[in-house]
Amino acid sequence: MKRLTASGIERYLTERYGVVRHDVLKLKKASQAVAKIYGCKPVQVFHFMIEDEPIGGLYTHSYGFNTRAGRHIKDTFTQKYNLL
Repeated sequence: MKRLTASGIERYLTERYGVVRHDVLKLKKASQAVAKIYGCKPVQVFHFMIEDEPIGGLYTHSYGFNTRAGRHIKDTFTQKYNLL
């Protein structure tokens, strides 16, 4: 996925997990908001939240665990998602 779209998110989650349990539009908007705050791409934020993939340049992981920065990004995403 190169660009983050609601239909792309739904397709991605359906192919990998079978069921979409979250609002895909809220996932997209929260990813975009967090990406703007931290200066990265929305797709990177989405994959960080769903697959726990590191975001290059932001030091989100150390020895396979989330760093303080990674936990802060996750908390920010959760706040944005819940406020939408």
